[in-house]
Amino acid sequence: MFRSSTILSSSFSHLSAFRKLINPSIEKSTISTLLCSLFNSKVMSRKIKLIWDFVGEDAKKTAEHHAVHLEEFAKMKSIEGSKSGTEETNDQQFLAYITVPEENMILVRDALRPKRGQWVED
Repeated sequence: MFRSSTILSSSFSHLSAFRKLINPSIEKSTISTLLCSLFNSKVMSRKIKLIWDFVGEDAKKTAEHHAVHLEEFAKMKSIEGSKSGTEETNDQQFLAYITVPEENMILVRDALRPKRGQWVED
């Protein structure tokens, strides 16, 4: 996991100003630890949308069928917070997707080999 303590510890002058605003008796290391925890919790709550594209006359049915299997995979692997579905790109192009927490991305990517992925907001 990315450790933000190196970034935060290098800017103790900013931490000192922050400490004065909150409570002068708080130690710099305590503020640094709190900010690192906040940063890491935000990073770990990010989600990734893994996408499979389907083109042609049967693209809609194929994407819907694929989304069912994505949902089954998420249940089988006990992936919490996942969501699968389909989207229409145009008349003959659809996509199936599964949105998973960042920590599950490698498991899904390696097992199911999506065509692409993107970050999504919660």
